[in-house]
Amino acid sequence: MAAASKKHSFFRSSIGLKAIMAVTGLILFGFVIVHMLGNLQIFLPPEKINHYAYLLQGNPWLLWTFRAVLILSVLLHVDAAVRLTRRNRAARPQDYAQLKPQTASLASRLMFVGGLVVLAFIIFHLYQFTLMGGPYHGYRAFEAPLPGVPAPVHDVHRMMVAAFSNVWVVLFYIVSLGFLALHLHHGGAALLRSLGVGNRTTFALQNAVARFFAWSVFLGMAAIPALVFLGYVK
Repeated sequence: MAAASKKHSFFRSSIGLKAIMAVTGLILFGFVIVHMLGNLQIFLPPEKINHYAYLLQGNPWLLWTFRAVLILSVLLHVDAAVRLTRRNRAARPQDYAQLKPQTASLASRLMFVGGLVVLAFIIFHLYQFTLMGGPYHGYRAFEAPLPGVPAPVHDVHRMMVAAFSNVWVVLFYIVSLGFLALHLHHGGAALLRSLGVGNRTTFALQNAVARFFAWSVFLGMAAIPALVFLGYVK
């Protein structure tokens, strides 16, 4: 009983919450990389990305297990972030007499606000492409033949082209992906420290690596709505 109580108190402590953020952040970062690589197939012939989506949708148990892990990771990540932010604010109830933003990076200062923007982006992205409700219900009717498959499959290629024909949607995606890159930059370096990886002599290198991966993700993912809108994908 005492062991269970001690374990429970650990996950409610600041160290435990940082560990939760680190582990869930690592899971979500891995998903972002895989998701980006899958979606970059939009620049290949249409049957490539349609086949990729067909394989995913053909394994519902695997797909929904994967989604459940991601949803749980997002909820735990957000909950830990909110708790830590509240504790930090409670620890210094009065604002600093003079704010010196040069002591903290832009990514770290926008971490919480950027996280909220990314959360809103995730919800919109799921609504637009997964739920396909509201103004996007027409996407369900998009079908295309696929070599080796007897019946037509969902035309993901056409769906993405249609979705990114709206300039406001494209701008929202690019801005949100910018916040995601800032989040990945600061979070990537922080999660390594939270997991005890590296030391003061390697922190600069870890930060540089996190920056490289974060902005590589931005360029890779932002290229999709931008180039589709500009007509490079039809």
